[in-house]
Amino acid sequence: MYSTSLGYKSSSVNPYSVAMGFRVQSTQDYSIAIGNGTSGQNLTNNITNTIMLGCNSNIPTVFISSATGLNTSVMWELAQPTFLMVIN
Repeated sequence: MYSTSLGYKSSSVNPYSVAMGFRVQSTQDYSIAIGNGTSGQNLTNNITNTIMLGCNSNIPTVFISSATGLNTSVMWELAQPTFLMVIN
């Protein structure tokens, strides 16, 4: 079981998690966090099978949820405004 961290104060602690950037964490299986937190707060992905992208915040700017299985879609969410984009 592998995890990968790249960057200052980044950590990935669960199997197959990835954290890249400044003050980012991936704390669940198959979670990915990319970007940067703030000087005092981490951008943390604590949701299995998802991707969080964020810049200068402790919450994601872009969030990509997992699909439910074969031939299904995913949900993309922007911090503001929030909308649903379905890709088939």
